[in-house]
Amino acid sequence: MEIHLIRQGKTTTNEHPFCCDQLDLPLSNKGILELLAFKKQGIYPESINSFFTNGLLRSEQTLSLLYGSVHVKVISQLSEYCFDSFEILASIAQRDKSVLAVCHGAVISNIMEHLFPRRQRFYEWQPAPGRGYTIFHSCEGVLVYKKI
Repeated sequence: MEIHLIRQGKTTTNEHPFCCDQLDLPLSNKGILELLAFKKQGIYPESINSFFTNGLLRSEQTLSLLYGSVHVKVISQLSEYCFDSFEILASIAQRDKSVLAVCHGAVISNIMEHLFPRRQRFYEWQPAPGRGYTIFHSCEGVLVYKKI
């Protein structure tokens, strides 16, 4: 089972000290260029069986830039601090083996802090835009992660 969490790309508010939370903003030109550069570097996982976003425009744009035209399911809980967002993804990953979600950095931080307590503080888990984590079971059945 693999769960890939990718923070949506930059918007103009990410380029300034503002928080856009639930505002449905598009990616900025800089955000688009960064995502395309990351894609060219080959950092994103392949062989994904299911794709999810929080339904916000910047998440949909991020996924489209990275993976093209794929079937996307919206999980609204991925747009806020929702404690069951990981459980939702994990239950789908048990069936589909490899899932990918594009969402807010704070949602990713929340999931990582919950799964790996005492390793880092909440804000230290927040990945840069376009980056994230892959969470998977090790051979011993233990949850482990690697950075995207």
